[in-house]
Amino acid sequence: MKNHHTDRQALTQAITGACIISFSPIIAKLSSLPSTTEAFYRMLFGGIALCIIAILLRAKFWQGWRPILYAIACAFFFAGDLYFWQLSIENVGPGLATILGNLQVFILTIVGVLAYRETITIRTIVAFPLALLGLIMLVGADWHTLSPAYRIGLYEGFIAALFYSGFVITLRKAQKDQDHLPPSSNLVMICGMAVVMLGILAFFQNESLIIHITSNWLWMILYGVLCQAFAWLLISKGLPNIPISYTGYILLLQPALAFIWDIVIFKRPTPPIEIAGAIITIFAIYLSTSGRKKMRSRVNA
Repeated sequence: MKNHHTDRQALTQAITGACIISFSPIIAKLSSLPSTTEAFYRMLFGGIALCIIAILLRAKFWQGWRPILYAIACAFFFAGDLYFWQLSIENVGPGLATILGNLQVFILTIVGVLAYRETITIRTIVAFPLALLGLIMLVGADWHTLSPAYRIGLYEGFIAALFYSGFVITLRKAQKDQDHLPPSSNLVMICGMAVVMLGILAFFQNESLIIHITSNWLWMILYGVLCQAFAWLLISKGLPNIPISYTGYILLLQPALAFIWDIVIFKRPTPPIEIAGAIITIFAIYLSTSGRKKMRSRVNA
């Protein structure tokens, strides 16, 4: 009974966090700051909020060098995800960029099979071409009619998916490590290191980190505290107790809701074929995760 309660609690935490994060691309779009600057302040304000939480919880910040190494890897993947994802938002919009970034579930499918001995069914096999069909309907079948910026945005979304996959896998592995840090202090480490990486990237891009408009300050504080600190704290607490095959399905809520917010808030012109493409793609992502079964997996060990 205790295990069932733990599973339900973990699912609730992860689902709530994913729903909150669905507003991330909306906030990023509402801000007028450059993409690297937005990512920098998301991690900065998120890290400050998480640090306060960790101190209040009296969380440990040192468990040896292994958690530090995991945090560096997580920071690298997450900084890369944010960077390419926000570039994609500028070129294709928050809804589509988030759907593209969340194609990470297909990578998690492969990892689940190879690393965790999870098996796949015919549903998972069908999901791959179905996702491709949905994407073709969503972005347009005639590639040559798309603008260069739009095409670049699609590539950026796919690259973000690769980085997102690396982050989710590394974060989950870090939280299941024998010497793992508490979720709050672990995320503080990740945010702090990502801030440094993004700051260096902004320097080499000659991108200013100065915020001149008051509304941008408010958006960035909300971006960091709500979407980075609170949401990812919930997700990181739930991930270790959730099979990796469920992880992609839960995080699927983010692109589904983000696409809806994009249409409702920004009045995104969305022909019926694109709506159908989005539904098919999201359904394919669902199939890719729900179509697998655990097979002597160490996920629940």
